[in-house]
Amino acid sequence: MPRMDVITPEYRALLAEGPVWHEGMLWYVDIQRGALCRVGLDGSGFEWRALVELLGAASPCDDGRWLLAYEDGLMLYDWDRDEREVVSDVLRDVPFRMNDGKADPRGRFWVGTIATERGAGSASFYCYEHGRGIATHLTGVTISNGLDWSADGSRMYYIDTPTKRVDVFDFDMERGAISNRQPLVVFGEDAGGPDGMCLDADGHAWVAFWGGSCVRCFDGETGEQLREVAVPAERVTSCCFAGEGLDRLVITTASAGLRDDELEAQPGAGRVFVTDVGVRGRAGHAVRLNTSR
Repeated sequence: MPRMDVITPEYRALLAEGPVWHEGMLWYVDIQRGALCRVGLDGSGFEWRALVELLGAASPCDDGRWLLAYEDGLMLYDWDRDEREVVSDVLRDVPFRMNDGKADPRGRFWVGTIATERGAGSASFYCYEHGRGIATHLTGVTISNGLDWSADGSRMYYIDTPTKRVDVFDFDMERGAISNRQPLVVFGEDAGGPDGMCLDADGHAWVAFWGGSCVRCFDGETGEQLREVAVPAERVTSCCFAGEGLDRLVITTASAGLRDDELEAQPGAGRVFVTDVGVRGRAGHAVRLNTSR
């Protein structure tokens, strides 16, 4: 069992999610605090800022700002200047909230929602492209969660948690379109709920399991389970590869919704962990705002 180190021992997140390795720092959101957090892998330089009511995801942009998926839609945020600019309020006055999101290799930002009040199958999956706005690409979603792309950009991996699957779409890089949805792997009821995910340099999918106390790795072609990494927290939310060589696995967890006795029994709940799993990841993509590039 690999050693599991806590990066943020002094900060217990309610719902840590969406870790991103960017410019030598780990960034992630604490959804229920509406916070964007950053920290070094050794725990140095930790800072968090409550920016909105609910912050589902954050992605770096090519102009140095961040694209935030928050309760009403999308906004740009300048960390250094503490300046905000709303770019879409697609969710204003509707009972949904943004959840997990990530930029594709061309810099388009894909993000889904959670059906908070209208019930199963009422949420959606969107794509935002600078200069073209936001478009719906998938309906019938309940809890839109992890996503990533194959190295050649021909496939998109996607999780809608209650389906108990990791699905794969054919991805049209030029058009930014998805098609031919197929299950890569289907999980049993006792597996926990598949949540956030990332792909490693070999194209294998690392999936966090809410209620499963683990991250599992699956072959990106066959769906075969290759390994399981135990996490000292029940509600494991997401993961990414970090560090100078992208050779360390960061794992986020949640404490929200746990009773006092459960929190006492799970000191790791709401912490961010880092561990060595012997493989390397791939660098993420920035949201493209500079269309002259």
